[in-house]
Amino acid sequence: MRTLDALELFSRQLVADGRSAHTLHQYRRHVRLFDRWATAAAIGDEVEQVRPDDVARFLAHNAALMRPDGRRKRPQSVNALRSSLKGFFRYTHGAGFCGANPTALLRRARCGGAPPRALTREESARLLAAFNAATTAAAKRDQMLVRLLLATGLRLGSALGLDVEDINLAAGEITVHDCKGAREERVVLGRCVREVLSGFLKLRTTGPLFTNQAGERLPVRQAQRRLGRWFAAAELRASAHSLRHTFATRLYEATHDPLLVKQALHHRSMGSTMTYVRATNDQVREGIELLSVISHSQRPFPETPCY
Repeated sequence: MRTLDALELFSRQLVADGRSAHTLHQYRRHVRLFDRWATAAAIGDEVEQVRPDDVARFLAHNAALMRPDGRRKRPQSVNALRSSLKGFFRYTHGAGFCGANPTALLRRARCGGAPPRALTREESARLLAAFNAATTAAAKRDQMLVRLLLATGLRLGSALGLDVEDINLAAGEITVHDCKGAREERVVLGRCVREVLSGFLKLRTTGPLFTNQAGERLPVRQAQRRLGRWFAAAELRASAHSLRHTFATRLYEATHDPLLVKQALHHRSMGSTMTYVRATNDQVREGIELLSVISHSQRPFPETPCY
């Protein structure tokens, strides 16, 4: 069976398993990347032709390691690619499309999570200032999208999936149907973003919140390209997900409450939230000095060292 034909069946299985649209898109993108490489490397386009060494060669090749802009992928991104291939070939083997699983020997790399990339306050101001001269409807839409992401921490796909009916300005919340994991969540809206949203909506009462020129829901890819231009205009190296990181980082700085941040981001695991819980050098210094004072005041003997 051709790899792309197997991918269609695998995609159907993912939908049947209740996997999110984001997960489905990532699997499809990664398997197609492998298929293009395998075809160019004369391995063929049949799943039963793929051997463990072929998978290893692919993951050691620039096709897997490099981004389209020529920069090297983060280890976490390559791990996601490994996971996609393992899931796909585990399915093809289990479904009987190939006699052996060519990813059975594949292991994820050990790598620490990189600190989340959040914008500084100066960078956030610079990004919003880039919209000051914006007059077109598309620019105003992009500005609203940026403000919403900064104020709520929504993922880009979830924000683009919103309809006007999902917004309850009176209650100060929005209902998000397209959350990661296919969950429905309520997201709180602060006063400032409610005021901006009210002006953006005007008399609209139905339909997608963010639309393209044809009045259709704005696609994720188009939104990513649009936001990329605004980041470049503000001289920032950032992405739409950086706005989510910025929201989480600011919320933790304001509250120092990881449970509150977890709830606001709708994380399932506290481990995901703990990436934002970081102390500054000044906070570490203050803590050590406090420990020193406590140790000094409680030492039982004069010769006890003061830590």
